[in-house]
Amino acid sequence: MFEFDELQKQLTTKIFMLIGIFTVVPLAIWLAAGAIGISPYLAAAIVAIAGLGAAFAASQKLSKYALQPTAAVFRALGHISTADTSNVLNTPPSLGDIKFARSITETMLHDVYNFAAGKNEGAIQLESNYKLLLEMLNLSNTPLIALDQHSKIIFINKAGIGLLPDSARLNPIGLDFFKIFNLDHTAGEQDIGNWLSGCRESKLKESQSWQRVALKNDDGSFYLDIQADYNRNQSSGVELLISLIDKTSYYNEQNQDIEFISLAIHELRGPITVMRGFIEVFEDEVSPQLNEEHSKLMLRLSASAKQLSTFVRNVLSVTRTDNGELRLHLQKTDWNDLLSSISKELRPIVESRGRQLELQLPETLPAVSADGTAVYEIVNNLIDNAVKYSPKAGKITIKTHLNNDGQVETLVADEGIGIPDSIIGNLFDRFYRSHRSKESVGGTGIGLYLCRALVHAHGGNIWVHSKEGEGSTFGFSLNQYQVNAGTIETSGPKLIKNNHGWIKNHGSVRR
Repeated sequence: MFEFDELQKQLTTKIFMLIGIFTVVPLAIWLAAGAIGISPYLAAAIVAIAGLGAAFAASQKLSKYALQPTAAVFRALGHISTADTSNVLNTPPSLGDIKFARSITETMLHDVYNFAAGKNEGAIQLESNYKLLLEMLNLSNTPLIALDQHSKIIFINKAGIGLLPDSARLNPIGLDFFKIFNLDHTAGEQDIGNWLSGCRESKLKESQSWQRVALKNDDGSFYLDIQADYNRNQSSGVELLISLIDKTSYYNEQNQDIEFISLAIHELRGPITVMRGFIEVFEDEVSPQLNEEHSKLMLRLSASAKQLSTFVRNVLSVTRTDNGELRLHLQKTDWNDLLSSISKELRPIVESRGRQLELQLPETLPAVSADGTAVYEIVNNLIDNAVKYSPKAGKITIKTHLNNDGQVETLVADEGIGIPDSIIGNLFDRFYRSHRSKESVGGTGIGLYLCRALVHAHGGNIWVHSKEGEGSTFGFSLNQYQVNAGTIETSGPKLIKNNHGWIKNHGSVRR
């Protein structure tokens, strides 16, 4: 406050001096003009002209004097905001030229330059942090890719560049991710592209992961686990962040295991077929002559042979699924008739293992587009799973209905031991067996995995609801025939379809 009082005194003194000069000078001119005999009118004119000239000069000097602090600060701001000093307004001010309010002006200039220095330090620190982050991302062995709202690449680290085809490695920024990454998802699984389209329609934020996704590029084939994180309307422009984890070695070992098993299993198909043929002949020829005990033994023998055939078929189907060779022959199918036929064939097997099978069908259902053989595998595996985990004399129920989404939904319910919440999310993974039951209950861990692949390849969903100690209900849904009728009819009476064919994989595991 003291400094401003001093400034007011300085400016008042300056103005007083100028007003005094304006008063004295005209009076002196008037008196001098009278002394030398100049007429009063001419003297008045001379005084007026002299007064205006003096007033103009004084106002110029006063404004320049009073604006010295403002001009100095303005030049300081111009100096720190641009490197161009060709304009005098952008040159640094000189304190020696400042006569008015020099002390406070010096303080203000000091604050301006300190602020600029701090701002530059912040920018330097920000740039340093950015470079550090970039170095860290490039040091990571995990490929990281950021996409904008048009699926264009706006960031990719060095590990990610290593997965690109040769033609895209030089400058991948701005390229369409889905055009340069040749990703091949597990049979029937919803792919990342369709998932992203769904997010853009109805989600603000979403995350999803995929396992065992195949990638082919100029360096060969890879197997990846993928994590995708979606965020809409980010100020950074990043809509999707993708992390790719190379699991090639791990999945190749699994492939070798299943391929070896598949080769061995393939050799069993012939002997098993012969065995089943002989059993059927015995049933036809000698059944009337067998007593009740022998008939039960024959039934168990037939059921065991069919169970062994199912195991062989499952292993071979999983191999085809993993190799991208799964094929469905979709056609118009009466769902009630198909389920009745499958239940009729499976009931003796279920009863031979001490359980009951009940089928509950509505009077009418719309036709579905389905592959009968694939549906048999789905239902057979779900019932086999229910039998394994149900008590003796337990009841297994098959029910079907039309759900609110217009799909035909089928449920397989048991009265078994139920499933803990902690493992439900893993049930459809390949080779997964719960540590609680794998010692007491036989199985390979591929039945539910195959069910998911077959249901998703139909364009449907599969899920499970369970409560520990109260049994489990596995469900799956298939499209009505009319949904795919146009495609099937234009393709002939039967459509041959692999797992990356005409039906988009939009299924997901529901819990």
